[in-house]
Amino acid sequence: MLRKGSPPEWDIKFLNMVVSGHTNLLPMELLAFTQETEVKLGRMADHPLWSPREIDIDILAYEDQIINLNNLNIPHPAIIDRQFFLMPLAEICPDFIMPTQKVNCRTLANSIEDNPLNTYRTGLHV
Repeated sequence: MLRKGSPPEWDIKFLNMVVSGHTNLLPMELLAFTQETEVKLGRMADHPLWSPREIDIDILAYEDQIINLNNLNIPHPAIIDRQFFLMPLAEICPDFIMPTQKVNCRTLANSIEDNPLNTYRTGLHV
C-alpha cells in the first residue's frame, strides 16, 4: 500500500472503513467537522505527505453533488482508482450513483482493474 520510495517504517497495519450517514451539515461544514475530529484523535498537521497518520477521514461522496474547490473535492478524486475506497462503499451502498461517472458503485467496483496496490478484503484483518 506504500508509494514507491516510502520508508519501510511507514509499512504498518491500519484499519480502513467506509461509513454512510445523514447530516444537516453542508459539505464545507462537514469538512471542518472531520478535520476537527482528526485533530482531536491525534492527527498531526505537519505529517509528511503519504505518511501513516493516526486518523484520516475522507469525504468520498455527498449525495449527488460534485464539488471542486482547492480544499474539498467531492466525490473524492481517487475513489474509482482505489479498491480500499470503492469496494467497501459498494458493499454498503451498491446502488449509489457516483455523480461523476453516472454509474452505480457496484458496477464501478466490478470494473476496477487488477492492481497490486488495490488489495481489499472484506471483514476485519489486522
